[in-house]
Amino acid sequence: MNLRETTQLLGWNREKVEIAIVEGIKKPRTNEVIRLSATPQRADYDIKEDDVDSFLAAFEAEEPGRYPPIFVRLRRTRCSS
Repeated sequence: MNLRETTQLLGWNREKVEIAIVEGIKKPRTNEVIRLSATPQRADYDIKEDDVDSFLAAFEAEEPGRYPPIFVRLRRTRCSS
């Protein structure tokens, strides 16, 4: 998936997703910095669903129920369209 699709899936803006890729985001309790894996492609990124799931799982472990996995997010996105 590309950066735009990932922003929609996470409900974040482009800048926040780029920060997650380049610098990482601190987990809420441990303050451990987690980066979203992505492969640069010109002015965009190629981001695998498995990498988004792994990224979300790291946050879900600290705050259960707040960061649902990708299949739940996709279902919500499709239902709200």
